[in-house]
Amino acid sequence: MLSDIGVLLQVIFLMRTYFSLLLCVTVFYVSPVYATSDCSSGNNDQEVYTCAQKNRNETELDLNKEYKLAKIRVETLFKGDNKELSQYMDAFTEAQRAWLKYRENDCKLASYAADKGSDLSNANINMCTSELNEQRIKKLKLIPYH
Repeated sequence: MLSDIGVLLQVIFLMRTYFSLLLCVTVFYVSPVYATSDCSSGNNDQEVYTCAQKNRNETELDLNKEYKLAKIRVETLFKGDNKELSQYMDAFTEAQRAWLKYRENDCKLASYAADKGSDLSNANINMCTSELNEQRIKKLKLIPYH
């Protein structure tokens, strides 16, 4: 009787592991492709600015979506271990906030040479933000790190 329970527990553990792996693989392959437009081909500053703003908006949506998906993956992985889940989520949230601050300051530097508030300055900030968002999305896809 005890061996039957042991086998049953092993099967349940394998099913949970398989489901978690399947979820991670599915999310990786189903997520959208991040192809932003090449804004450098605009005919004037306004076209470049509009294109860069569109790219930023799209990558912001994708970034938020991937952040939420990463949180779901973490919650699935640590289900039943509230202490580990809490510690991981605290570190994850802190890392994301620090990354957002880094992105903000790094993109300020990218636009520093242009007149503050100009279309060129804003386009530089938007292009920088889009680029960093795409990089972060790739990292978020790997969470929880294995």
